[in-house]
Amino acid sequence: MAEISLQEYMQEIDEAIERGHYEEALAHGRHVLQHYPKHLATYRLLGKAMLEAGQDSLAEDMFRRVLSGDPEDFVARVGMSIICDRQGDLQRAIWHIERAFELSPNNEAIQGELRRLRARRDGVEPSRAELTRGGLARLYMRGNLLPRAIEEFRAILAEEPGRVDLRVALAEALWRNEQRVQAEEVCLQVLDELPYCLKANLILGEIWARSGRDEGWTYLQRAEALDPENRGAAELLGDASPLEPREVHLPHLEYVPPTTAEERPAWMVAAGVEATPAEEERALVDIEAAMGGRIEIPAWLEEIGAGEEETPVAEEEVHTVEGEGIAVPDWLLDQAAEAQMAEGVPSQAPAPEEEIPEWLRDIGEAAPTPPAVEQPTPAEEQPPEIAGEGPVPAEIPD
Repeated sequence: MAEISLQEYMQEIDEAIERGHYEEALAHGRHVLQHYPKHLATYRLLGKAMLEAGQDSLAEDMFRRVLSGDPEDFVARVGMSIICDRQGDLQRAIWHIERAFELSPNNEAIQGELRRLRARRDGVEPSRAELTRGGLARLYMRGNLLPRAIEEFRAILAEEPGRVDLRVALAEALWRNEQRVQAEEVCLQVLDELPYCLKANLILGEIWARSGRDEGWTYLQRAEALDPENRGAAELLGDASPLEPREVHLPHLEYVPPTTAEERPAWMVAAGVEATPAEEERALVDIEAAMGGRIEIPAWLEEIGAGEEETPVAEEEVHTVEGEGIAVPDWLLDQAAEAQMAEGVPSQAPAPEEEIPEWLRDIGEAAPTPPAVEQPTPAEEQPPEIAGEGPVPAEIPD
């Protein structure tokens, strides 16, 4: 087989998805995972392919794996919101799109989708998408107002201890603020829940490796399993990263399209190709087998079994937080935007357009409207506590 760089392979798979060649994308994704079983970008692309092919249960499985390694992944949050909306679970759909909104508050498409979902819930469409407290804390961090960000993250986590995405953000804010001991403590807390959280492994690995502790390289190697090219390390740690960016190559699969009905995957039904129940069952088994060495399902999820969709993990609770609303000043929004362009300040920009689902690309491009902080929902109006889509812990394959 001819060789291809991992980055080029990701682009090729993404292009196959854009063309609607989901079967080809899956074949290449399975091939990549045989070489790099924990590669987060591949799971993200497989989730996108399954989502656009209409195979929501498989897409949800892939996005859960992505969130186990990166609870702040924009594409996975948007994908989970679409899936929950299709399943009729409006509250969870809103919860996930709010997490995406926190990551990309100036994204007009996300603002519009958030307003649409809230209008379905409340009966009236809001004039603007109001920013959550978590989004405000992220604005502080983008603006390099690290003490304010740390204070806000800690306050939210005191009320919502299951928000592992904010705990990861807190670890980053502490590390950037040179509070390395506190950052280490938070990283260890995250890794107790998500052993393969990329950012927590990178920060803890950098802290320990710099201090001369050999264990630091264990965490750095774990991060490299998730991101073999070390792109995340370069973006997060910059010059402080012990992991050098590298170009990774692997054999390129020569894909041969199936020529008989027996070879068709089940999800080709979504593309308008009929398949028998036997074909569907066999294709599902093949997909499961192709994910050998994948992220392990923890004991609590195995016990839930078939009811896991109705009883999500308690790691991410879907509810609003009672407290005082905070107006977002224009200077903070401007400073946050400028800080994203500054060297040395990690960016949390929205995902590239090619990774955004179809319904987002169809929304017109308008000038971004600075969001306001969401006013808290009165206690009596808060939805019942619903466990969120807890990322699935990972395990290194033998």
